[in-house]
Amino acid sequence: MSARRSGWRNSTRSCADSLRPCTHACRSPRFPPAAAAARQHDAAAPVAGIPHPRRTAMKLRPLAACLSIAFAALPPLAVSAQDAAPVAGAYTQAQAKQDIGKVVEAFRTAIIDKDKPKFLALFPANGPVAWQSVIGDDNLRHMRLNKPETGKARYNAKYSHLGFIDNIVSEQERSEETFDDIRIDTDGEVAAVSFDYRFLSDGKETNRGQESWSLVRTDEGWKIVSVVWSMHWPIKPAT
Repeated sequence: MSARRSGWRNSTRSCADSLRPCTHACRSPRFPPAAAAARQHDAAAPVAGIPHPRRTAMKLRPLAACLSIAFAALPPLAVSAQDAAPVAGAYTQAQAKQDIGKVVEAFRTAIIDKDKPKFLALFPANGPVAWQSVIGDDNLRHMRLNKPETGKARYNAKYSHLGFIDNIVSEQERSEETFDDIRIDTDGEVAAVSFDYRFLSDGKETNRGQESWSLVRTDEGWKIVSVVWSMHWPIKPAT
């Protein structure tokens, strides 16, 4: 029991002695007490020409805060202004509608003037063009009294935009198509045009209805690729 206590005390004294500053050069040949103290002081003091990192960080905090606030406010303003500015040379929707309106007017005047080249220039030079009419129900019932095989929207290859203008050019009568309530829907690349029409021969209405076009913007400008229309005309009373 006493041996254990003695050993514990000796162990305690050895630990205490090890915590005292060493005064023997043989125990610490590299760092004597004076050198150790100087080393600790040098570690805490800034090196000449190099700022103390902690003090520098404290000085930069207010500046960093100001810069972060400034840069946080600037980018959204710059992006918003950039997004709002139109791209130079961009083809706008307003310009597209204006150009499509010119196509409608050229279509109208080409019929009046019997100008075949002007009319054909509104369609693709090489490519299919849909040309389709739909007969109104009242007129269809009347036609089927004599021709039961009459179709409501029968396709006939001989009816086309080319045959249409050829027929107008060959007639002596003055032909005209009127356009009312013109509606244009476009994204600048494709377009849908619809309107109410009346077709006149020497000023007399032959048929009326609604007409719709599909157009595409090509390297040569807007071209009509589809024309569909409904047909209604006065039914003569039976005699």
